[in-house]
Amino acid sequence: TKLILLDSLLQEMILKNVAVIRQNLRRLSTTALHKNKEVFERDQKEHINLGTIGSPGHGKTTLVSKITKVLHGTHGVPVKEVSDIDNTTGERAAGQSQNASHIEFWTDNHRYSLTDLPGSSAYSRNMYTHLSLLDVCLLVINPEEGVLKDTIEMYRISKHFGNFTIPVIFTRGQTDSETVDLVQMELEELGIENRSIILETSPEGNLTQSTMKLLHEIEAKVNRSTKFQEESSVYFPLEQTGSIPSRGMFCAGRIESGVIKTGTPLEVFFNGKKSKGTVKDMEIFRKKTDLLKAGDRGGVFIKFKTDIDIKRGAVLFEPGKGREVSDSWLVSLQTLKGQGNHTTKGEYMLHHSTFSDGKTILEPCNLSEDGLTETVLRSSSQFMGRPTDPILIRSNRTIIIGHLVSSIAS
Repeated sequence: TKLILLDSLLQEMILKNVAVIRQNLRRLSTTALHKNKEVFERDQKEHINLGTIGSPGHGKTTLVSKITKVLHGTHGVPVKEVSDIDNTTGERAAGQSQNASHIEFWTDNHRYSLTDLPGSSAYSRNMYTHLSLLDVCLLVINPEEGVLKDTIEMYRISKHFGNFTIPVIFTRGQTDSETVDLVQMELEELGIENRSIILETSPEGNLTQSTMKLLHEIEAKVNRSTKFQEESSVYFPLEQTGSIPSRGMFCAGRIESGVIKTGTPLEVFFNGKKSKGTVKDMEIFRKKTDLLKAGDRGGVFIKFKTDIDIKRGAVLFEPGKGREVSDSWLVSLQTLKGQGNHTTKGEYMLHHSTFSDGKTILEPCNLSEDGLTETVLRSSSQFMGRPTDPILIRSNRTIIIGHLVSSIAS
């Protein structure tokens, strides 16, 4: 019995030592990778946050891949194949995007952070989360399929979140001019104000020409001044989080306002809880940086003074300069155009830049697409916001849009 007990103790000690060795090796490898990571050189290029939206199978990811191939020849941008962008097992098996993918490319005067968003309603949460902090959206349309109902809904939702949205008619080799004309006429009849861009995939010379025309249109129209303010205090809604023991909590997203440097003290808020910490390190486009500013999509490593479990929907901000916090809000709502009237009842899903859980209840009221109605929203947990923040609420069949009016004391 003593020998069996001794053998068990030895095995336990060996397993513990192996676990410690593995943990130390992971830390060493992470540190080594960090030390060898390329440094981001901030130039004078203006930063543009671009997104792709549209119906499933209309070619959003293919379009992104082709843009990288064109810019590879003109500006040395790394080529991204569709399999590099939709790179999870589920996406490859289904042949469609399920998650948001982020790609960097650049032109002479602008640097793009492109977010390729899923089109399927099954992954709509992954789309809505990113829409509120984009500058421009490309509404990708396959002319052989035409303008579908969900294409129009996505345009209206993107417009609600304040994005300049450009319809892109993405032609195939067999697409004739009459089909393209019909799509353009339909867009005009539906009240889509912005001029559509025809992106021709064949021959190859036309693709290069039409791609550069599209990028010039984006750069001529984008105006980030009202959305992103460097002079204001730091406000940083998070899209992604993860813990790396040797470096702290990794927090990534788009900085809405302010400037962050190494050593900047920040607070975090999530699900009614707060903690404080100091920025230890930062990255942008998977490169090291010592500065992140309003409009950048990047990440910070931060060690918090007290343990806090944070996820997508958390927000970083300067100590003492957060926004209103509540689980009850006065809101102003209407149904999305084309949805008709709706009487609120039961539970809904809320989409806001700092609310990830989603579950919410609306006080009974009658909504229409013709005008705004004020009511009270009660969420499953507290979230941070400010009056005029755009929100989107959905049930199984109805999409409701609106904005926060004011927080209500609990």
